[in-house]
Amino acid sequence: MGKIISKKKKENLKKKYEEWAKILSKKYKDRPMILIIVLVLIQLALLFVIYTKFKSYLKYFTPAMTIITIAMITHIIDKDMNPAFKISWMAPISVFPAFGTMLYLFLHTFPGNKLGINSLKENIKKTKPYLFQNKDHLGEMEEYASEFKGLADYVHKMGPYPVYKNTKVDYYEDTVEGFEALFSAMRQAKEFIFAEYFILKPGKILDEFVSILEEKVKEGVEVRFMFDAISMFNLPKNFEEELKSKGIKVKIFAPVSPFLSTYQNNRDHRKVLVIDNDLAFSGGVNLADEYANLIEVYGHWKDNVIRIRGEAVKSMTAIFLQMWNIFADGKEDYDKYLAPRDGFFPNSDEYVIPYADAPGDGESLAKNVYLYMSYEAKKYIHIMTPYLVLDNEVLTALTFAAKRGIDVKIIMPHIPDKKIPFAVARSYYKDLIPEGVKIYEYTPGFVHSKVVIIDGEATTVSTVNMDFRSMYLNFENGIFIHGKETTESVEEDFQNTLSVSQRIDIEYYQSFPRKYRFFGAFMRIFGPLM
Repeated sequence: MGKIISKKKKENLKKKYEEWAKILSKKYKDRPMILIIVLVLIQLALLFVIYTKFKSYLKYFTPAMTIITIAMITHIIDKDMNPAFKISWMAPISVFPAFGTMLYLFLHTFPGNKLGINSLKENIKKTKPYLFQNKDHLGEMEEYASEFKGLADYVHKMGPYPVYKNTKVDYYEDTVEGFEALFSAMRQAKEFIFAEYFILKPGKILDEFVSILEEKVKEGVEVRFMFDAISMFNLPKNFEEELKSKGIKVKIFAPVSPFLSTYQNNRDHRKVLVIDNDLAFSGGVNLADEYANLIEVYGHWKDNVIRIRGEAVKSMTAIFLQMWNIFADGKEDYDKYLAPRDGFFPNSDEYVIPYADAPGDGESLAKNVYLYMSYEAKKYIHIMTPYLVLDNEVLTALTFAAKRGIDVKIIMPHIPDKKIPFAVARSYYKDLIPEGVKIYEYTPGFVHSKVVIIDGEATTVSTVNMDFRSMYLNFENGIFIHGKETTESVEEDFQNTLSVSQRIDIEYYQSFPRKYRFFGAFMRIFGPLM
């Protein structure tokens, strides 16, 4: 009898913890810095108790904290990581040794994220034989786009994603048209639909998406749907079960538990939709109504959708399967989806490289794509990004481009979705503007597009924000295109957005309240952890 009572107590405690964890996660899911501040305040309270109630132990406590601080800072200095991350860890450890040390050890030593990353590496190895580089395409690129041959070599070596031709690219600056194209393509699916998204919210967009998936399952189409666990806080409790009951294969990436999951810091930020290994979609949009401006949350939502058809879709299929099979129960039949197949491939002279990036692999591939483009630019670099939290390498690349006469323009939101990261982003204006970088803010609302365009020749459309989280912590994907047709479409979108954006000069920046500027500059210390 005692054992039964004990078991019930354990179940009740577990249930209470899960409810409490869910409340905290939901409350702070978009504001990790607030959660950190709350934890710091808890440590301050504990320190107060120690100093007032246990004074006799202070002679042991203070030296112990000093030793811990010195040991941890020495370890961090010696560790192979970006200097900005080192500063972001050294600051809290110096001020709050107990809290900082526990948080650092938790995120860097627990096996959760390492196991997932190792599993992903194995999946990438399994798909690599299918992602072989067509030597003719590479040779043509060396002849007609030689400045980007090095980028193609790098992405294939480290990705391992090859450069393709025979791929038609369509860029949608109007997300309503983008969603219409996406839904239309889904309705034409004959073999499979693979979908991977970061955010899902109840509404017309998600309802239509799920309705089509359900319809295609009835027609015998294989449907796999993967999304980040962050979305579970927006969705009904039985959402996963409902999808599965309709025959949709579902995977939720990294279920959120704020104190027991090291995956909390590594989210699946990718946007991938693959249909029959023939069509693929990506871009900035998630499955929620604000992305099509059906509802207004931060003014007008500026975003994009990109569609590719042809040879390059194979890399998108591989990218999806690599993630789907993290912690997979069974054995994936990669040959079924990735083996060479006959079919119609559009005749196109553009070079297309779909790519993906993951944390913990020692290679910041997505960031390096941005850097490569910045250093290759000869006329202009035009950027749209919702966030701007830069490491020294990216900051140097942008300012160096401006100093050598390149027209560097960055469009940011004017109405932010997150106030603290926006204050941090604006703190970089004083570093960029005096060096010749032109900053604009999209006055109608919020820019969520992530694009880089250079010289009217090349562009990348991706999920990768200009911040530490995208470049170091999240799972991301993008599509690099060298070709005037697509690049001109993306540049036209940039110019249309620019026409309703406000130029920010140094005088305008200095008109911000002093407290606001100080706050943004101070929070840059924690920028890599946001």
